[in-house]
Amino acid sequence: MITAFLMLPVLAILMGLYSYALPQRGQLKLFDYSLFVIVILLLAGFVPWVKQLEWPGTGPQWPELVAAVGAYIISLTGLSAGLFWRRYHK
Repeated sequence: MITAFLMLPVLAILMGLYSYALPQRGQLKLFDYSLFVIVILLLAGFVPWVKQLEWPGTGPQWPELVAAVGAYIISLTGLSAGLFWRRYHK
């Protein structure tokens, strides 16, 4: 739950920056909406998976931190790859 609160504003800002950085500024296509859905589904699968893992010798916040950092990496990687594809693939 904490990870969702940490990720929602960041993901909204990243998606806004993604649409701003497109060659035709702000013109989203089916590819972009599909990319957003795929990234969100990956996050929805990754976060619960990390939280159910055993983390011996750590506190109760450790799974939340690992999930949040991993979610940031997944979202940045996915949106960066999509932006690269849209800008440079002909």
